[in-house]
Amino acid sequence: MYFPRRIEEGGSSHYVDRNEDILDRIFETSKCNFEIKITPGKVKFWRFGFRFSRNEQFPSIGQPRHPDDGNIIDIHICVGDMPYPQQWTNPTMMYLTHYLGGNNSLLLKNEFTSVNDYGGEQVQLKVTSNDDASEVSFEVFTDNEFEGKRVYNLKGYEYCQLLAWSDYNIFTLNTEIRITHK
Repeated sequence: MYFPRRIEEGGSSHYVDRNEDILDRIFETSKCNFEIKITPGKVKFWRFGFRFSRNEQFPSIGQPRHPDDGNIIDIHICVGDMPYPQQWTNPTMMYLTHYLGGNNSLLLKNEFTSVNDYGGEQVQLKVTSNDDASEVSFEVFTDNEFEGKRVYNLKGYEYCQLLAWSDYNIFTLNTEIRITHK
């Protein structure tokens, strides 16, 4: 599976700033492991990650990106930051972020803060789950060098989607995704 698509303009008319590219498949969190290689095109700022849900229903592009009702959580790699609409900053900073629906106890272990000298090289993301998703590990590498990991308790978040975006930007992320079904 690949995300080599080029997004030319924003998403829905309601959120014209958004340009999510969502893989058109839903996975069972505890039954899949992922090895992902992300090679950015000519884009300084981007996001790639996972959206987890308690059921097979995920928000559409016309709904808020990070609902805080506890039914959806997001964990993703960020390159750069957007503190104000249409104003990206820090293109050399890469970090792992999450929106946990107000339940910060889901983060079990944090051994990754950020890469402060990111230069656009390939990023590898390895996501592995135990049998009930009570320990889901996110390991981050740049050019095969280990940068750090986080472990989350995602038990009860039975399903996940993969998505990429770069609000207000045309972007290309050449992405190779290897999925191992358990």
